[in-house]
Amino acid sequence: MSKLRVFYQSFCKHAPKHTFLPALQKQPFTQLQVCAYYVLWEVIGMQYVYEAKLVTREFKKEFTYENEPVLQVSIQYPEVALFGNKAAADNINRFYKNNAKAYFTYASTKLLSDAISNYEYARQNKFPFHMYDAVMKYTVTLNANCYLSTYIDQYEYTGGAHGNTVRTSQNFSLKSGRGVLLPQLFPPGVSYRKMILSQIIKMADQNVREGQNIYFDNYKELIIKNFNPKSFNLNPDTVSFYYQQYEIGPYVSGIITFDIPYEAIGAKRPRC
Repeated sequence: MSKLRVFYQSFCKHAPKHTFLPALQKQPFTQLQVCAYYVLWEVIGMQYVYEAKLVTREFKKEFTYENEPVLQVSIQYPEVALFGNKAAADNINRFYKNNAKAYFTYASTKLLSDAISNYEYARQNKFPFHMYDAVMKYTVTLNANCYLSTYIDQYEYTGGAHGNTVRTSQNFSLKSGRGVLLPQLFPPGVSYRKMILSQIIKMADQNVREGQNIYFDNYKELIIKNFNPKSFNLNPDTVSFYYQQYEIGPYVSGIITFDIPYEAIGAKRPRC
């Protein structure tokens, strides 16, 4: 019992101040009981935020002009539930919901206006009109170890030979509900950009040697020029870095991704 008492007291001495601690201390509890409660809170709380419960929210709408369909909009985004950590969940959900609203506003104004103009032009010149399409979908790459990582693809078809997709990443701490930036994966002062680019070029060179002709001829220069520190996702064993369509390869190559092990670039693995 004495060893347990020493552990509790040592643990609580260095524990961050939680809102429930002052409230407990005002009650008829001993300091040891308060500390024991804190330990249980930390252990159980860690299990609560280990991963998020995700529900897909989706809505679709078809816009017409003169009784003809001109634009189809389809949007999906995740809704997060974190038992025992509502504040973090609310912050994450606020981002996803606002992001979906912003895309719908863009599609229902700018894109719809373009679709109507194209429809009128096609009708006046007796050309076939191809309905516009706007699609937002998300993919989860990691939901474990107190981290959530997703990417959102926004696909638009505006009547050309093919549509175009733009990808954005979302990386969150499930404990704080705040976004995780690339520098946070590395110790302070580390030249992470240089290490990442070295690995990406190494992988691209290997792909070329294996006959994968998916890059432009000057891909090494473009890899460096178009590197975006926001374009990354967390995975269980790797960090994914990607380039948008046309940045380092032709359209047929799509969005090109490089999966690099955490250890290869000195990055910290996701941990609670």
